[in-house]
Amino acid sequence: MNAQALSRALETFASNGIATVEGVFTSSECAEMRTLLDEAIQDATEGPGRRWRGFSAEEQVVTDASGSTVFAMWDTYERCQALIPFTEHPTIIAFIERALGGPAIRATSGTMFDKVET
Repeated sequence: MNAQALSRALETFASNGIATVEGVFTSSECAEMRTLLDEAIQDATEGPGRRWRGFSAEEQVVTDASGSTVFAMWDTYERCQALIPFTEHPTIIAFIERALGGPAIRATSGTMFDKVET
């Protein structure tokens, strides 16, 4: 990712609170991540009685509104530690540090929202 693309992503983040940083990983790195995730999903769901943090294998697989089957993976980096090096990519770290104004070690996911009284 070049400096201009990084600046655009930072501007988008500043105005929208979210940004997509594209062009960081090669197609082979993306394929490697997909393989690692598929292996983690298979490990979590194969065989009866597989549990993760109190959730059965059946509770980890849900159907969304469109009818698609989705695997709900909690604690992704704990379950698939081989993904951690991807979260430490220099471009991602540079984005985080500039967007949040401080040092970063690695990226992680987070869901933040405001709850209303009702």
